[in-house]
Amino acid sequence: MNLAFEFVEHTGDTAVRLEANGAVELFREAVRAMLALYLGRVEAPEETERVIVDVALEGEDAEQLLVDLFAELIWRFDVESLLAVEFDVSELETSSVPAKLSGALRGVRFDPTVHEVVTEVKAATYHGLSIEEENGIYRAQVVIDL
Repeated sequence: MNLAFEFVEHTGDTAVRLEANGAVELFREAVRAMLALYLGRVEAPEETERVIVDVALEGEDAEQLLVDLFAELIWRFDVESLLAVEFDVSELETSSVPAKLSGALRGVRFDPTVHEVVTEVKAATYHGLSIEEENGIYRAQVVIDL
C-alpha cells in the first residue's frame, strides 16, 4: 500500500483524510498533506533556505497529537515561514498520558518570489476528528479551517 492522503470539501473548509502503514507514517503523511494544501503539490519546493526544527508535542491521545501537529505546521508557516516537507519522528507514544510526539521537521523557508501559496490555512479543528487502526493500517480525518 502506498501512503496516501486526500482532501474532501467540508462546509467551506476542507477535510484531510490520511492513510498509512503505521502510526509514525500517519504523522509523516500529515506533513505531506499540509505541504500539498499550501502549495497544491507534494514535491519538495524549489531551493531556498533549508530549515530543520525540532518539535515536541504532548496531548491526551493520538487524535490531539494529530491536531497539534497540524497546528504546529500552521504556526511554523505563519510565524517562521517554514514550508515543512518531511517529518523525522523520533518518539511517538500514544498508549500513556500524556501522549508524546517528537522529531525534526525538515523543509525550506517560504519565499514569495519562488513559492506560490494556493490555499490560506487558518487552523486544524477537532470537528469530525478520527483516527482508526485496522491490521496495522491507520486512517485519520482532520477538518482544516480555511
